[in-house]
Amino acid sequence: MPKLSESGVRAKYPDDWRREPDLSAKSEEDSSSIESKEFVTDKRKMSYHKHEERKDNTGWIVGGVCALIVIGFILLIALVPNNNDSSDTTAEQNTYRGDSALAPIATFDTTRIAYGALKNKTDPIEVKYTLTNVGQSGLKIFGITTSCHCTTARVVYNGDTSPEFNMSPNNWEGEIAAEDRAAIVVDYDPKKMINSGTIERAIYIKTNDPRKPEIVLNLTAENNL
Repeated sequence: MPKLSESGVRAKYPDDWRREPDLSAKSEEDSSSIESKEFVTDKRKMSYHKHEERKDNTGWIVGGVCALIVIGFILLIALVPNNNDSSDTTAEQNTYRGDSALAPIATFDTTRIAYGALKNKTDPIEVKYTLTNVGQSGLKIFGITTSCHCTTARVVYNGDTSPEFNMSPNNWEGEIAAEDRAAIVVDYDPKKMINSGTIERAIYIKTNDPRKPEIVLNLTAENNL
């Protein structure tokens, strides 16, 4: 066996060659591994909690949407009129069935007036129709128009007079109480429309009488001048 030099083993392995194994590095590695595992576990817990939180939020959103749908359905049912309702009237629309005993009934003393011969070509003529509500509810009249701008109509009721109506559409509406009457006053001005021979004009009146939703009044006159 070769002889070891003086620097032999001691030169290759210093004084600490017989020292105990250094366990601190391994301890640090183990500690780092444990911390890494704990971090992964905490991360998984956080991910799980976020997932559960998202599930909870989704549940609230779905529940809120379902509640809104249910409320909307209930409101829709409440607002849709019941066609099977035995009531004769609907307060909101004031409409009546044709066979309802409570419906208003519009009657005129006449719907046609023949004025006869005009006295001259310049002076307007005036005629009056009497409208009576013989029903048990208020009679609404509206949408009153005439067939020509030379002819106007107005409603006189309980001392009040409506605006004058002609061919133009309007939003006026009046109501005649049950068992009450009003006058429809019609004026024809020959200066606005000069005709010879027989003159025919019409007045249109809309009502809430289910039997007579629209009434036409007729006026005739003779211009032989």
